Amino acid sequence: METSVIHKAWQTYRKRKTRIGIFTDFLFLTIVIIAAVPQLRLGVCVYAIRATLTQPRQIDKVIYLPNDSSTLLTSNGADTTIHWINSTPTLYNIGSIQSAQSRAEMRSLNRLAEKYADTIRVFFITDDDPKEVLAYINKRKYFALRPLFYEQENEFWASHDFANEMKKSIPTSLLITNKGRVIVKKFGAAKWFGKKVDRIIHEIIENDN
Repeated sequence: METSVIHKAWQTYRKRKTRIGIFTDFLFLTIVIIAAVPQLRLGVCVYAIRATLTQPRQIDKVIYLPNDSSTLLTSNGADTTIHWINSTPTLYNIGSIQSAQSRAEMRSLNRLAEKYADTIRVFFITDDDPKEVLAYINKRKYFALRPLFYEQENEFWASHDFANEMKKSIPTSLLITNKGRVIVKKFGAAKWFGKKVDRIIHEIIENDN
């Protein structure tokens, strides 16, 4: 009985509407559902942003990161000392899984970390809840990323001007050489794989080893 009523209602609706009208109604309904469900809204934003991402460019200005260290937290809450200048090129990404832009670029960050696992380290630095971050990383299989955590009052921000600057825009990334020179300084999300990124990485390896 219910099926028959629904079928009749659908037939009546189709007779009254053009194809464009039906499409418009369904589009409107989809938008309403997405707007009403936060997770759906975030997911749609992620896909939309990911489709428009471009590869980062190398900066012209010569900038060096300070040759010191900070204390951050591992996923299990233990203190760890991070040395900003390492023996290998390093990409520091300050982001949040609550940000659609961060989520949109994490896939490409992971691909970069996988491709250059022996030559570059990629850190995902965040003040998100560690359990939520690990759950997201495991679900998406972003196993090449190295998550580190900080608290808002952590000396990480107080001690470093560059960290405070990065904090103003989530996500923000710094790609540095093993001598501390900043090669890429990117505010906002980027596509971290492709020919342009490959050229930058290869140039870093050739010039600084």
